[in-house]
Amino acid sequence: MLSYEMDSRPDTNQADSRITHKPKACDRGLVTSTTAPPHAKFSLITPFLGPPTALREFLRKLIACELHPGEIIVVDNGEEHVLGPVAREFDRVRIIHEPEPGPGPARNAGAAVANFDVIAFLDQDCSPMPGWARAVSDAFQDESVSIVAGQVHSYISDNFSDASVVAYQKVFAHRNDLNIRNGFVGTGNLAVRKHVFDKVGGFSGINRSEERDWSSRATKAGFSLGYSPEMGVHHPMSRSIEQLHFRVRREYALEYLTRVEDYGERISLFREAVNVLWELAGELHDIAQTDRVPSVRERILAAVCCARLAGRKILTIAGVVLSGSASDVISEWRVRTVSRGK
Repeated sequence: MLSYEMDSRPDTNQADSRITHKPKACDRGLVTSTTAPPHAKFSLITPFLGPPTALREFLRKLIACELHPGEIIVVDNGEEHVLGPVAREFDRVRIIHEPEPGPGPARNAGAAVANFDVIAFLDQDCSPMPGWARAVSDAFQDESVSIVAGQVHSYISDNFSDASVVAYQKVFAHRNDLNIRNGFVGTGNLAVRKHVFDKVGGFSGINRSEERDWSSRATKAGFSLGYSPEMGVHHPMSRSIEQLHFRVRREYALEYLTRVEDYGERISLFREAVNVLWELAGELHDIAQTDRVPSVRERILAAVCCARLAGRKILTIAGVVLSGSASDVISEWRVRTVSRGK
């Protein structure tokens, strides 16, 4: 089933059943059979930072799907060029290198060499659920479909110490159904026709919010943003308020760059703080209405996390506005992202 814009919501009860625990190995698509499944006619592209062992694990999850991508293009975005030999261990896998840091340039490099009419982007920390590849293939049987974002089921990984962070992510983390209502799609689990991607253009680099920027260009070009709950993947939750805030800081810094440098807008600290508080009110309303956290305790914890993030957002805005630059925040993101892959 494929839905568009705001027409449909996923089965939240099903999502909740997957969101509160770390999936078992069999749930996460590890190899269970030596029988080769058929191949779907789409190219899968994954930006990758990490050692060969991590890439092998990722590829084993993919080949355990009941339907294989027609080709898998891994874009090595690291500095050490150590992933090449892994390609020889798997069928239909190519590894290319993109020296410019960031998932956007890496995805663009993969799309440039893709051989199929549909390309799917999957982040390395996403584990495809059973039926994912079939859902990608089925979605594009309809010739009117151009862009499809899939469901992301968050799960709790190890070493959690903050229950409010867990409760918050149960409500808000990686909600492509909500993202589409706000006019953009997440790129970690996304499929698009190649000619559409070529017309819209590639993703931005790390100095822009590639998801919002690309989605804006796609809708302005006349393409609808679709959503498929069957196109599901697992993704680990952030472990702490610091990890959540790290993502928030970059988003605000990138928004600042767009509004100030591209449009010449003057940013008012007071106005931005009011906007954050307005967003907080909306999030608290969502928490009160959602069925993704059924207990009163979890709702309170999610609200506490919202308030903590709102305070950190205001501090981030203050730092960016008073300094007149977002370069420090973006540089920190670049350093931490690159170091993660070493």
